[in-house]
Amino acid sequence: MRLIVLFLSLSMTLLASIGQVTALQGEAELTRKSEQLNVTKGMQIEINDNLTTQKHSKTQVILNDETIITIGPSSSYFFQIFQDDNDPEVMMQLQHGFFKVITGKIGKVAPQRFKIKTKAATIGIRGTQFMASVQNDEEKIGCIQGVIVVSTKDSEYTIKSGKMIIYKEKKWQIYDMQMKDFAPVMIGMPLNDQSHRFYTQHLLPTIETGYIFQEQILDTGEPFTFDFSSDNSQPPPYNP
Repeated sequence: MRLIVLFLSLSMTLLASIGQVTALQGEAELTRKSEQLNVTKGMQIEINDNLTTQKHSKTQVILNDETIITIGPSSSYFFQIFQDDNDPEVMMQLQHGFFKVITGKIGKVAPQRFKIKTKAATIGIRGTQFMASVQNDEEKIGCIQGVIVVSTKDSEYTIKSGKMIIYKEKKWQIYDMQMKDFAPVMIGMPLNDQSHRFYTQHLLPTIETGYIFQEQILDTGEPFTFDFSSDNSQPPPYNP
């Protein structure tokens, strides 16, 4: 009887899981219902979980559809909806801080149903890599590969790779993407101004045909790195 109860409990846990923490640097907490949990590598993520990272801490989550989410320091990220059945849908929220996402299967088969909210906008995708920063007085949303659609209460903006949109003083404006603006998402080396100029001037023009950022998903005890890369291998084809 105990074995049956244990099996049913384990089955329900696996069914409830929408992904797991694959890497962690520093400390983070997970709010699940009224419970506060310390985040650990391998921890399962469930719908309605809110993950909060501490200062100088960063973590990476991989959802069941292979979406990769890197969450920067002093950030709060909410996993609101995840369905990967016959009616696929993803809805998440960056409440504060930084994130970078590489979309997985749902982003490819149902991009119109993959959305991430910030305080001032909703980010829709067309098969892509993108990142965002949400602070008290400013938001920055940048597209690394593919195209994103940023919807606000007043308008809708199409942001192509190499571009970013900034919300400040109640105005939205589009700029060329500056990698240093998203440095807090990077896990690994701090970049000085000279490094920023090099990556912006020399690597950013290849953003559509090469990977600028590379995740290292950890299955071992190796250091968690999240760095710029000069790898010019071809990314998956982009078909809007």
